[in-house]
Amino acid sequence: MPSALERPLTTSSAGYKSLAQMRTTGLPTGTVTFVFTDIEGSTQLLKRLGKRYGEVLAEHRKILRTAAREHGGEEVDNQGDSFLFAFPRAEEAAAAAVDGQQALAAQKWPTGSRLRVRMGIHTAEPTVSDEGYYGLGVHRAARIMAAAHGGQVLVSLAASSVLEDTELQGATLHDLGEHWLKDLDRPERIYQLSMTGLKSAFPPPRAARRPGPRGEPATGEAADELLERSDHLSTLADSLAAIAETARGRLMLVSGEAGVGKTALLRRFCDDHRDSARILWGACDPLFTPRPLGPLLDVAEAAGNLHGNTRLPRPGRADYRNVEPHPSHQCTSPRLR
Repeated sequence: MPSALERPLTTSSAGYKSLAQMRTTGLPTGTVTFVFTDIEGSTQLLKRLGKRYGEVLAEHRKILRTAAREHGGEEVDNQGDSFLFAFPRAEEAAAAAVDGQQALAAQKWPTGSRLRVRMGIHTAEPTVSDEGYYGLGVHRAARIMAAAHGGQVLVSLAASSVLEDTELQGATLHDLGEHWLKDLDRPERIYQLSMTGLKSAFPPPRAARRPGPRGEPATGEAADELLERSDHLSTLADSLAAIAETARGRLMLVSGEAGVGKTALLRRFCDDHRDSARILWGACDPLFTPRPLGPLLDVAEAAGNLHGNTRLPRPGRADYRNVEPHPSHQCTSPRLR
């Protein structure tokens, strides 16, 4: 099933008195600020909650619609657990995002639910038709949202340039630097809208790799999510963020049957965070008689290469292979099924 980002931005007319009329007469025109939202890990949440998921989804929709309406926003699209709102002013869009996140955090959700909504804000001058908005600005807003983590609000350079001259109630902007976003031909400078009383330490945005010199497609793009692994990636990301915030290390374990995807999960996690931390990777040998302490020696060797190219002896092996160092921590998550 295509993600909310890949589906056309259209909405069924069911439940609306006149959707086409609302879109042509009610949507802001000219310079518009978009707010994209999406529930992180919604598939796993549905599995945990079962029939109760419908109630959670309905309450989530009510909260976000209320926040948007109170700040002059118009609902452009609603696809499953994703929303697209449009605002005539950037400061109202930011205020709606803040109110929405605070209301979501204050809501008492059913036991076993951990509702985390990611948001992206972008200001553009889109074209309006009978079917809503279209233009690169809409896609850029969607990609900015996709780069966010649950509970995080990311803001484009265009939107931030307006918000920097505005007094934001209960929120501040923090520059996260330039990041490549999937399918876009230039990097986007991204800001985080940090809110008082809510989590503000997040891993780096889920950005794509810079395209190759001949326009080759980027590899390892985080926007291509692993199936049913968003919760595990979020758990790992939360652990890394806690390390950065507390300066205290921790150990996590990824367990599961052979072939379930443990290595793919860790490779994706390390790929997502290569620019924020140093990765030291070790692996067991696929041999009947593997090297004693082989994974630990791999890690030690990589660390030595980063600090003076120290060479370590390899028990049981006469050859020596340099390990290419990568920039992040490696950690783990709950059991995979």
